[in-house]
Amino acid sequence: MARADEPRPEGQPTQGRGDEKSRPGLEHAFRSSEPGPSAKAAFATAGVFLLIALVIGLIVWGAAQFDIPMFPVVLLVVGGLFAAFALLARSVKD
Repeated sequence: MARADEPRPEGQPTQGRGDEKSRPGLEHAFRSSEPGPSAKAAFATAGVFLLIALVIGLIVWGAAQFDIPMFPVVLLVVGGLFAAFALLARSVKD
């Protein structure tokens, strides 16, 4: 076992504690010869983020057009984001 003051080899994931799963990080995926995240997945993720930003922008713009106070609108948008994240977290299995 390596001591704490010894440098670890490049490209090696850090060792986690025994009670948690040791998963290599994003750095390891790009440094190693193993297949990493695909370009399709990266563009799909970017597209989803753009759609979320567009929807939030349209909600805020629509509220401004109808003279609805922004504070409740922002609270509803943030609450909706938390609810969507909670539903997504429940649906994703490890």
